[in-house]
Amino acid sequence: MSDTLPRATYAFAERMLDHNRADLVPGERLVVTWIDATRCWYRFDADGVSRYTVVDAERRTRGDAFDHTDLAKRLAGVAGRPVDADRLPISEVSLSPSALTFDAFERTWRLDLETAELREILDDVPHRRSVRTSPDGRWRAFTHEHDLWAQDAADRRRRPLTRGGVDVTPFAEEPDAAGERHLLDLLRLGPRPPRALWSPDSRRILTHRIDQSGVGTSHLLDWAPDGGGRSRVRSYRYSLPGEPMPQGRWVVADVTGHVVEVEGPTFDVAYLSPVTWGEIWWDPSGEAVYWVRHARDRLSAELVEIDPRTGRTRTVVRECGPTRVDLNQYFYDPPVVVVLRERGEVLWFSQRDGKSRLYLHDLRTGECRGAVTDGDVQVRQILHVGDAAVHLVVSGASGADPYARTLARIDLDDHSLSVLVDDEQDHRLSSSPDGRWFVDCRSTPATPPTWLLRDADGHAVFELGRADTGRLVEHGWSAPERVRVLAADGITPIYGVLHRPKDFDPALTYPVVDHIYPGPQVNRAEPSFYGGYGDGETAAMAALGFVVVTIDGRGTPGRDKGFHDHSYGNLASAGGLHDHVAAIRQLGATRPWMDVTRVGIVGHSAGGFAATKAVLRYPETFSVAVAEAGNHDNRIYNASWAEAFDGPVDPERYSATSNIDEEMELHARLLLIHGGMDDNVMPDHTLRLVDRLITADQDFDVLVVPRAEHSFHGYQHYVLRKRWDYLVRHLLRREPPSTYRLGPVPPPPRLLGHLFDG
Repeated sequence: MSDTLPRATYAFAERMLDHNRADLVPGERLVVTWIDATRCWYRFDADGVSRYTVVDAERRTRGDAFDHTDLAKRLAGVAGRPVDADRLPISEVSLSPSALTFDAFERTWRLDLETAELREILDDVPHRRSVRTSPDGRWRAFTHEHDLWAQDAADRRRRPLTRGGVDVTPFAEEPDAAGERHLLDLLRLGPRPPRALWSPDSRRILTHRIDQSGVGTSHLLDWAPDGGGRSRVRSYRYSLPGEPMPQGRWVVADVTGHVVEVEGPTFDVAYLSPVTWGEIWWDPSGEAVYWVRHARDRLSAELVEIDPRTGRTRTVVRECGPTRVDLNQYFYDPPVVVVLRERGEVLWFSQRDGKSRLYLHDLRTGECRGAVTDGDVQVRQILHVGDAAVHLVVSGASGADPYARTLARIDLDDHSLSVLVDDEQDHRLSSSPDGRWFVDCRSTPATPPTWLLRDADGHAVFELGRADTGRLVEHGWSAPERVRVLAADGITPIYGVLHRPKDFDPALTYPVVDHIYPGPQVNRAEPSFYGGYGDGETAAMAALGFVVVTIDGRGTPGRDKGFHDHSYGNLASAGGLHDHVAAIRQLGATRPWMDVTRVGIVGHSAGGFAATKAVLRYPETFSVAVAEAGNHDNRIYNASWAEAFDGPVDPERYSATSNIDEEMELHARLLLIHGGMDDNVMPDHTLRLVDRLITADQDFDVLVVPRAEHSFHGYQHYVLRKRWDYLVRHLLRREPPSTYRLGPVPPPPRLLGHLFDG
């Protein structure tokens, strides 16, 4: 063991984490929200100043959304202390044409933009993040004692819209397995909004009742409960592979309390509500509801039309396949399906020929009228549907990088597809309500993001903001590199991102860390500046002195169906671990500064599973692993996820996937970390692996964080430091700074979005 790493190295690595990078990368994060068809707003942060800005696309103007100085004075009067106009202490911001609504000082406020009147909103219903407001603004729906209720904004009267809901059969709630109740308690954010959808005319609301009576029970033990005393058991319903899932039934309630039950058999509620998945929606006419229903084995999918007045249903389109039938390769994104009711057609995503294409089907008969996209373009998302055209996001259009997204348009009359933005950058896109304007965040791993407003033809109208990496470079940061290598088969190209260490010197050699997430539902190595799942952690580890690589091996999404299907019934490959090994060897052969005799691997959740699998199966490559919250045995993981990707329960296949059934001969340093209150991947996974390792008389390290849930919220700073210390000590072969402590890590916006926006 050699010298101690300086405290300054840890300090800079900490500044590279997502929540701390704003001062080093001014303008890096910008979220645009549309107010109406022509106006949008966003907050831009740079040089310690936060400004809320409104853009009028039609007039080509931009300006402050409100008088920041005046609001600061008003808030100072409320708080009894100075308030900085450049750093307003406001959150949960929403902006309408006439008012700004926000939280400050643990209260909710409304600023009238015409009169500048500021008043506190006093309410007897849950916080607005926990309600669903009707399109006309009159009704606010919320859950109360397992039923769906609504409040009339006019007379403030509350009324039940459903009756009879109880814990085991609630209305408008997620099943227990997706409740994340411990995390909600930690965040102190109150109940989640109802899983319900208002009709366009605000007269009806669609929701479901879930029956969990047939679902098995899992248990967590709170070893350190508030107030002390005996340990406490927390029990909740959780379906394992092969077991019964919660059963749902749709209902449509109107504001008078009349309820229509939708006909047909019950449906499996696979982990999350179909409302959360975006698998059900009202037609804009209000005359129908459309629902994408998947079979439990995911080998078929169908589009169901629901008559909200009678509850009658009919199947419009149905597709079956020998492997999983996806209506979007990205498991957490809504199906790429649109009903063109006035045209009597359905746009339907399919990979029936191996590519991710859109097909037209007859709305009345379901008959397929053929593909409307062709070539190597992969359809990713439908942004907006107009009378004569559909704007969508496609990838693979430039030919240089199959993952790079861009804006395209389909003419509905002649079915021609036009790529509207033709460059080699990655484009994250959002649409105005009428589809006339688009906000485009374009970047590459080496090119910081620029936000542009574009018109319907893809032309740039003007720039909204631009990130600046100048300070990063001054601190010794090197821009990441997009890399292309061959998979283990020697034929298939695969892609990744390589991060060089701080103050990189090609004359030196550096140990390598593979930051893995194996999918198969998301990409780990996106071709954008943001880099994919967990990327802030990647940049921080590079700052410690490692070459960090992220790789999308075979079995991950974003390519053709054959590439993705490499993981179907083959989760034992852990996102193509053999491809990771091949990639690291190829990269090291052309980059002598990569020390491929010192390679570590880290990951969280499925990444924790993959990191453990790596050191058990490929000890000649990986010598150090940190595995956090790993689902090491899918036989005791969530039924919907395990069955969707590993297929229906098969003892031999599920055993091959399980880390617990691996040969327990460990030649690497392994740190296992798990939260004691993890209700997603239960601590059983890691503790059973610990039991097997002890039985096999293997040496390893383990950290149980007694009160942590799956994301380690509230303890993430500690878990991160322990990961860094382990890599520094055993891979970098230096001592970590003994007295350095990381600051608290706030929950990321995407986590709050998952909990409250669905």
